Amino acid sequence: MKADPYERTVAAGKAAVDILRRGHRADRRKLTRREAVWLDLIDHALSELPDDWRELMAAVEPQYGGAYDKRSYGLA
Repeated sequence: MKADPYERTVAAGKAAVDILRRGHRADRRKLTRREAVWLDLIDHALSELPDDWRELMAAVEPQYGGAYDKRSYGLA
């Protein structure tokens, strides 16, 4: 089991992509071309996320720090 909510969320996203891809390859799930492109984009975005949530926060804070209430998420 992953250690923190961030790790669990990233792992769940990767698992969802894997499940959809396996279903598509096995002809149990049909994907349109557009859906397949989005699945690739999501997969790439998940693979580019840092391992630690603090790294992600440091990267997005300058641009998006004012868009949410840090205290409500236990981040302040």
